[in-house]
Formats: sequence, structure tokens, C-alpha cells
Amino acid sequence: YEPVLRAVALRALENRLAAERVEPHLLVAIMTAGRDPDGFVRMTATEILRPRTESFVTNYFLGALERGEVRPEVFAEHLDGLSDKDFEAWMQAKKLRLFDYVRLRLEHPSWREATRALALAPRFEVAEVVPLLIQGLGVWSQRSSGGSRRVRTEYQRALKTLTGRDFGRDPAAWARWWMTALEGGNLPEMGEDRPEQTEATFYELRPSSDRILFLIDRSGSMRERQEGTRTRFQDAMERLQYTLRDLGDETQFGVVLFNSTGHKFRNKLVSATPETLKELETWGKRIQPDGGTDLHSGLRVALPGLEEGTTHPTEIDYDTVIVLCDGETESDSWVAPWLAKYNLDARVVFHCVNIGGQPGGVLEALAKGSGGTFINVDAY
Repeated sequence: YEPVLRAVALRALENRLAAERVEPHLLVAIMTAGRDPDGFVRMTATEILRPRTESFVTNYFLGALERGEVRPEVFAEHLDGLSDKDFEAWMQAKKLRLFDYVRLRLEHPSWREATRALALAPRFEVAEVVPLLIQGLGVWSQRSSGGSRRVRTEYQRALKTLTGRDFGRDPAAWARWWMTALEGGNLPEMGEDRPEQTEATFYELRPSSDRILFLIDRSGSMRERQEGTRTRFQDAMERLQYTLRDLGDETQFGVVLFNSTGHKFRNKLVSATPETLKELETWGKRIQPDGGTDLHSGLRVALPGLEEGTTHPTEIDYDTVIVLCDGETESDSWVAPWLAKYNLDARVVFHCVNIGGQPGGVLEALAKGSGGTFINVDAY
């Protein structure tokens, strides 16, 4: 059967789970589907299993995590859904395996492996994992490339989640505070809030990345004028300039403008130097919004060879994609299969901004499915 039919069959099993007493063989059948060669079928199976609380389902997720068949964020959501009693019992039996998964990846030279570990680090006790996080943040602070800004930001978030404190991305500040806490014999309580560190913004997004792709709508509707004389498209390109200047010339970026196809600024990542930004400004002024809106086509241009099989997902240069669109795009039916097939390995985060028009499902699906943020800006 085709993958879509196998996924439909899984949904039928899901309905049976909800309608009658749970039979273990139904769960076993779904777990078997979680090893399917097709990523969309695997993703469907894990979505069905995620809210289950049986310990053998949690064991299945741990094995799938170790085999690279499930996103650690999905496993974290599964763990969060367990009762305190069930979670403590499972951790007592399996903590060492999960701890090894995290420990061995925190300082891994690949940003993809490091972010996998960071997704699960907050599930451990403060005293167990905070020293490793501070040490790992120090290691990553010495690395100048390979997605380090995103990784350091995720270290910051993990530490804040665990401690309730926020010392930004400064490992020395975290280390001083930790030593003070230990000397006082008073480990931190969770839950204390701290304001977010100020970052460059694009509309209402705060991109924490130094390897970032901007996918910007240039369809005909982007000609619509706002208050004053600027069109939506002109405003977007001006905001892009401000954002890249604020991110600094250590940031590497790409830009693709899309309508029914995509138009790429450069064929590779470039640094956000004043000279490059001037070239980007000149290039953007030569392009006029027209045509329809097909985000998928723009993504194909941005990531050449991925869907043709000549580029592996781990060869994608970007760790973050920001999408700006002003309303309905094409059907969102491609999004879940695309994320399942490519983004399990790529681990790209999509942050999506809708301006003006009625938001379509594509933007929300991309953001939710990749762990990103969706923002609907009504003022345009």
C-alpha cells in the first residue's frame, strides 16, 4: 500500500484505541509502523503513541530515539504527559540510558546532535545536568561556526527552564552563580521568570541563529500599500535589512523571494557585511511583486537537490528558516510528509510570519512541526 494509505490505516487503529478497551496488540501494531521505511508513516505512528502512558510505549520511544527514528522533542512531550509516579518509576529503570544519550551529545561538534541533547536535558534533576550544561555552553561559546548561536540559545533556554534564572549565553556568569549556589547549599527552585535577552527582531520574531534563511513572499498581493507609500514587499525588505544589521556580520544568511517559483539572492551562505547588505538592497529593488504564492516551490529553490535526492538533509547549510507570507498559500498537504522525510535529520526550525491576509495552514504546520514559532501580524 502507498504510504498515505498506511497512514490512514493507522488513524483507524487510533480510533479503535479511543473507542474500546486498549488491547496491547493494537499498540504493538502501531509501534511496528513506527519502524516503517516511510517517514510520514513513522511520524503518524509516533503522533498516535505520544499520549500513551504505558511503560512499554515509553521504552519504545527511547529505542526509537537512540536509532534516530523520532525527534527528541516528541519524546520529551511524551515524557511530560506521564504522571509524576509513572515518570519517576520509568526514570529509575532507564535514566542511565537517557542520560548517556544527552551527555554524549551536549558537546558534539554537530549542532544537530547538540540540539537533540538539549531538547531532553531539562527532564533531569538540576544537580545532575546543570554542571554539564554550563560546561557545554562554555565549549560552544568557543566555536565560531556550525550553528553556534542557535545552540548557545538553546543552552540558555535549558538552563533557564531548570533553574528559573537567566544569565543569557554567558557561561562564566552561569558558572559563578552555580558555584555561589553550591557554596550556600541552596540549589535553585524552578519557576522564577527573567526577561528575555534583547535580540534582533524581524517583525515580532527574535531569530537566534547565525545560519539563517529568509523566505519572503513576492507574490502580487505584496504590492498592497500600507499607510504611507511603501508596499508590503518594500516594508519586508527594509525590515530584513535592519534585522541582518542587528545580527551582525558574523551571521551567515540566504534570501529567497518566492511567488509561483523562487528567486535566490546567492547560491550559498553569505556574511551579513555592510557590502553584502548593500548588494541585497540593490537586488531587492530590481524585483517587483507579481504572480501567485507557492511556498513549496520557493523552498525547492532554497534547498536544491534535497527532494531530488542529491543533497542529504544534513548537508543543508541553514539551521533556521524564517518565512514571511501575506495570506493563503498552496495546500498544506505537502508539509507533514516533507518534515517527516527531511527534517528528522535536518533539524531546521521554521519560524513563520503571516501579515495581513487570512493565514493558511502551511505556515502554522511548518512552524508547529519543526518546533518553531508562528506569528499572525494583523496590522498589515
